[in-house]
Amino acid sequence: MSKICFAFLITVVLGTGLAFFQPATAQSDSVAVGRYFTPEAGVSLSKFLDQSFSSLRYQGPVFSGGAGFIFRKPQNFHQVDFLFDYGFLNNDRNNASLTQYQFSGNYTFNKYLRNVHFNLPIDVHWYVGGTLGGLWMLSNHDSFSNNAVINSFYLSLSPSSSLFYNFNLWNSDFTAHVSAFLPLITFAVRPAFGTPRFSGDLDDAHDLRGFLESGKIVSLNKFFRFNASYDLEYHLKNQNALRLRYMWNFYSFKQDDRLVQGASHTLTFSTMFGF
Repeated sequence: MSKICFAFLITVVLGTGLAFFQPATAQSDSVAVGRYFTPEAGVSLSKFLDQSFSSLRYQGPVFSGGAGFIFRKPQNFHQVDFLFDYGFLNNDRNNASLTQYQFSGNYTFNKYLRNVHFNLPIDVHWYVGGTLGGLWMLSNHDSFSNNAVINSFYLSLSPSSSLFYNFNLWNSDFTAHVSAFLPLITFAVRPAFGTPRFSGDLDDAHDLRGFLESGKIVSLNKFFRFNASYDLEYHLKNQNALRLRYMWNFYSFKQDDRLVQGASHTLTFSTMFGF
């Protein structure tokens, strides 16, 4: 896994440099050009560990819902995504449970780099760029009366990459889209040990300054996150589209020998409203 992620990182960084310092030669059909509003809903299978309050691993299905905006041009695209997860995770072996709230928001800008073929008679359009991503989590351990609520926040700057493939099937237009990002620099905020409050708030100063003082700027070796999404879009005749999306998300952060890890498989369905 580490070798694959390292190869992805090198490929995207080099590709980003090429994309921004060489002129793009995108074709008009490189992406499904247009502007879209994308509400979505589905389900996630989540796994979670936070040693700030428990050494147990929890898992279970949770509800996922969100919305976003897509602005696509032949030579680049902008995309904003928001996703909220809510549900109950369990540890069956110890009959323990927790309530999980998770909110993620990402802004992605990718620029056309080149076409790739993978030794097949197809044109796959390769885009590279960057993603600014935020991740906030709050967990409420239902069995605890003390230190039951733990929350954390991560804001990351990541290289990102996308592949688009447009094809026609049954006289209908489809787009297959694969994207991924891997954070390089992250501002991480975690609570002080033994309390749900951030360390900068221990003096009862619940303000933005206390929140910022609680955070640390860390790199890939401290906060690791890999996010990948696989989309299939069915384009309608009225400039709208239907989208089926699968997302894989994994993150890991360790502070003061307290490990937090999470992973999720998410399947959502959305209508892409053109405007």
